[in-house]
Amino acid sequence: MHFYNTMVMVGHDGSLQYYRKRNPTWSESAVWRRSDEPGPGIFDTPFGRIGGVICFDSFARETFEGFRRSGVEAVVIVALWGANRSRSFFWRPDLFLAGNALMRWSKVASEDVPLSYARELGVPTVFANQSGTIRMASPIPFPDWPVQNSHYDFIGGSHVLDARGEVVARAGSGEGGYFVSPVLIRRANRSEASRRIAVPFDMHRLFTEEGYEFIDDIIWEKPEGAGWATGRGRRFAADRNPLQYKPVPVTEYVLVYRKQTSRLIDWNIRAHPNQALVEASKIGDDYEHTNIWRIKPAYDERHPAIFPLELAEKVISYYSFKDDVVLDPFAGAGTVGKAAIKLGRRFVLIEQNPQYVAVIREELPKWLGKEVEQVLTINCLPIDAQHMLF
Repeated sequence: MHFYNTMVMVGHDGSLQYYRKRNPTWSESAVWRRSDEPGPGIFDTPFGRIGGVICFDSFARETFEGFRRSGVEAVVIVALWGANRSRSFFWRPDLFLAGNALMRWSKVASEDVPLSYARELGVPTVFANQSGTIRMASPIPFPDWPVQNSHYDFIGGSHVLDARGEVVARAGSGEGGYFVSPVLIRRANRSEASRRIAVPFDMHRLFTEEGYEFIDDIIWEKPEGAGWATGRGRRFAADRNPLQYKPVPVTEYVLVYRKQTSRLIDWNIRAHPNQALVEASKIGDDYEHTNIWRIKPAYDERHPAIFPLELAEKVISYYSFKDDVVLDPFAGAGTVGKAAIKLGRRFVLIEQNPQYVAVIREELPKWLGKEVEQVLTINCLPIDAQHMLF
């Protein structure tokens, strides 16, 4: 059995296209087999022909020429370029030289190579690199290296270039905040009990297992009367019997995580590529001083559980810079997108319910005006703004 370092393109219809790395590095050869299949990765998609390349293959002239001959309309480079802060270097001081060389290669791979592809091919180019610290658990050619369960730092630096080679988007440090809250499943009828699922505690385990570091827990406290709408606690209020007691829920959690890294958070501020945006993103004097935020809930008849705009605004303001990209994978009525627009951030909204997608499409022109034409929609029709003057 052989293992290949493989890039897979999954179509919306479940179709698969793949390409296998042809130029493994000296350390990879103990894990991955070199592919003998001709040519680079060429993926035909509804959005055009995409050239895919894994890490060191991007240095190969055959890859570049293959993309040119195939007429690719975009290039995607995925990589695992590391830094010289691997803890294994402390056990092998003679490897510091190799670590410094790796840093030079990493800079060339993450900046110069994607720029060359974008400019010389004249196509948008995406460079996606691992960031933060991960645990090494793969065999390598030197059994005496104590790296089997050591940790290794990756430089990150993911970014998107346009066809002129200009950077149009750059990933941050990998830090991010998440809305996670308890879920109350109402009972179907009077013979069944309602169930309250402790989602935050389950999510904490999942996040930490996936390599995220816990930063803070914030309590969203609603007015006391807000919880009665769930119907929870009414039976006890009437009968007052022991065992029936169920407190009316008036709190939800905002849990904050970031990708594990050896760097301090201050490093992300100093390393930001646009210090003017850092200055423009500073928080005013009316910030929340404690981890208890008292915010009234919101109501919209088109969605049963929307977040208050104020809550979304606070999270976005405290955990992102202006012009950053804010992702909401469960967009609902699009409140996070509305808050992102108001605060000068870009947004990605993902929603599977057609009714809620319709709500977002209805609201976006109100939030963006004529600029709504710049919104890219996938699996739904573009938003028409021809009737709008501005």
